[in-house]
Amino acid sequence: MVLFLFGALCSSVLSAAVASQAPFNVESDLFHLALNSTAPFVFNELYSLLTQWPNVLHPNGHVVIPGELAAYTLMYHSRKDTDVPPPSPEWFAFDPEMSYAIMATKLPGPTYWTTWRTLRPAKIVYLDGMAAAWGEGWLDSQHALIAGTSKQNATSQISIFDDYARAGKLCELFTPMDVDGIIRMNGGFRPADGPGGHRGKPSGPGGKPEEPGGPEGRPGRGPGRDHMVNSGPLARSGNLEWLRASARRPFSLQPHLKLSYKDMVTFHHPRLSSLVEAQRGRPMSEHFIWAHISDADILSVLEEVKSVLTRDSEHAGTNMDWQTTARDVVDYWADRIVQLHERLTSYNETGNATQLVVDVQQLSYTLLNPYLDYGASLDASGWELVASAIPRCASEATGLFNEPAFSALMTPQERLLKTSIDTVLQRLCGDFGALFAESTELRGTPASLELAQSWTAKVASLMEWLDWGAWLRCSEVCSRDVS
Repeated sequence: MVLFLFGALCSSVLSAAVASQAPFNVESDLFHLALNSTAPFVFNELYSLLTQWPNVLHPNGHVVIPGELAAYTLMYHSRKDTDVPPPSPEWFAFDPEMSYAIMATKLPGPTYWTTWRTLRPAKIVYLDGMAAAWGEGWLDSQHALIAGTSKQNATSQISIFDDYARAGKLCELFTPMDVDGIIRMNGGFRPADGPGGHRGKPSGPGGKPEEPGGPEGRPGRGPGRDHMVNSGPLARSGNLEWLRASARRPFSLQPHLKLSYKDMVTFHHPRLSSLVEAQRGRPMSEHFIWAHISDADILSVLEEVKSVLTRDSEHAGTNMDWQTTARDVVDYWADRIVQLHERLTSYNETGNATQLVVDVQQLSYTLLNPYLDYGASLDASGWELVASAIPRCASEATGLFNEPAFSALMTPQERLLKTSIDTVLQRLCGDFGALFAESTELRGTPASLELAQSWTAKVASLMEWLDWGAWLRCSEVCSRDVS
């Protein structure tokens, strides 16, 4: 992750850019999302915030969300000179392995390694995806925010290799809104510091030099990249250890950070019509912002970002932990969905068709069991049972906020999160309700091959629509001693 700690010397570029914009308004019927809407994308990015592996799967980040970096957090910084404190803007890392490998294995000369600690909570903005890596689409949200226009109308473009220019422009953008830093992810999460920013103080030795030696090489941006210098054996170990560090928490949240979900801004908002059309029918890994967004839509996002960063946040929003709500949904459904998918895809015309019906009924029943009311009618059909179960299933996570007293507390950003969770649950509960009803109606008779194929297609379509990172994992684990 990258944290930019930006300070008061940055200019107020954003305030001038947004002064002539139309008022931002999200209270519209856009929240009534259809199944082919942006709801699964918003849900996916909410579930994935601050986690390594889901953001590797979906590297083209779309989220801008404020938060807080805890006081007394350790951060690491490596450089090729002895400047302490380093000039601004500058980059830090939460993992010492990442900080060390970037410098020791990529550039010739001694590497000086310093440790820092924050002394107070720092206001941060987190950009999701692989926003600290160099790749097509990975930097789109930053470049769109910095330019304030579509790519076609941008007067200048920052090279994907120029992280210091990006840091400076992000500083100009966010410092007028009292932001101390930006969090981004590469092979791990990194912090970066800006002019006058609150860095904290050094903690530990002033530097740790190591002489890699060898000819000059161009710096890389990830573990194991090319352009390494002819370094010594200890320095060469840096890339492997960086890779180990980045894999330490594949699905758990980056510690020391607390995000403000009620202020989450996303380029996947359904009001951004230029992006909705460009992304329709494409997986999230193929969603590119800057090549498709219109000037009007980028200005709309900038206005929303400004509104959430400058409003009185203490008196706005529900303080609901929306990410945990989304993660609860994934934790409950993901393993059973993939188990059913594997059972269905392994079936063929020579299989036991009666047992297949039993397996489909049992797996779908398990997920719907908390919502089924068998006592309502002893002779109820499968379809009659799911008719009342599906609404309960779909509304359990957020139904409280349908009540006026709680709905009135929600920010516009929370309304989008709620609608996205509701839409995902409607699809989950509806699809598994149909599977349960159809398998129950067969009552021990074998399924036809056509019905088995229909079930397989339904589950495969659901998984493609959801596109959860929880399903992308190795089926076999390497020995601990593999080198």
